[in-house]
Amino acid sequence: MKAPFYRIISIFTFSTLVLLTGCVANDESQLHVRHVFDKRITTQSSGFAFSMTWFLPPEELFGNQKNSIFANMGLKSTKHQIPRFSIDNETRLKLEDIAIKRLENELESNQMCPHGYKIEQIKWLERSIEFVGTCQQIDSTPKT
Repeated sequence: MKAPFYRIISIFTFSTLVLLTGCVANDESQLHVRHVFDKRITTQSSGFAFSMTWFLPPEELFGNQKNSIFANMGLKSTKHQIPRFSIDNETRLKLEDIAIKRLENELESNQMCPHGYKIEQIKWLERSIEFVGTCQQIDSTPKT
């Protein structure tokens, strides 16, 4: 009769270990990303404006129920700081690659810029990147 009890304990211990390992693996902060695409078509040219924004999920920004900003409101008089995150160069390059891929997907789905595009302005803000560009036109005048 002792075998089932030890078996239950070993299964419980293994399950707890797997659960805790999963929690440690998820400890890294995950940025959430959104983007906006806008066409700019005139009689002479076509262009685009693209903006991609990233943010921390609320559970990272506000913490868990015990140490969140909302949980500490009221009788407790502790100083609260909203966490800020800084982006290193490697992450900045990754975000730029993601933005370029999303821009190219938007151009393709909107059937724009079949001959390529040129980004004329790149603007980095604290939590976003913006591209303004034009579609490449085929030069129809023959060269002599």
